[in-house]
Amino acid sequence: MNLLKYQRAALRTAQPTREHTLRLAVAGLGLSEEAAEVLDVVRQGAEHDKVVLEIGDLVWYGAELASAFGISLGAIDTHPRDCDDDPWSLADDLVISTGILTGTVKKTIGHGHPVDEAKITALLQAVFVDVATLSASMGSDLATVCEANIAKLRRRYPDGFSTERSQNRPD
Repeated sequence: MNLLKYQRAALRTAQPTREHTLRLAVAGLGLSEEAAEVLDVVRQGAEHDKVVLEIGDLVWYGAELASAFGISLGAIDTHPRDCDDDPWSLADDLVISTGILTGTVKKTIGHGHPVDEAKITALLQAVFVDVATLSASMGSDLATVCEANIAKLRRRYPDGFSTERSQNRPD
């Protein structure tokens, strides 16, 4: 699954009717939270499947943030970097790139900075390259992460997002 297909499938569980500033804030906060969760499960030495699921959650928030800014993920290069770094170092890189991106979101919605679509696109690309690189280091790839996340979302929200199902998740 490529990122554009993923972005379209993931929107099924988004809440695009939210006020735009709130949508950006929730996506940015979610992205930061999920980056920390990825780092945490990597540091714990969690099993591959657990790490893939956490990376998938981060990808969802990245796709939601891109959608809220009107950015198509189809144009984003997601080829993993060539490196021999361990997953722990790569997860650290992911936390850094998401932090820089969410800082830009904060400046846009909290400080009144104009939207710089080129900058946001470049920062999203950095996040997705970090995701692809971390995934590759764990013997997976971004397509597998996306497919696993969409499968999880279909089980969790068969009829699209609902607050009730979010608060009473079966998994």
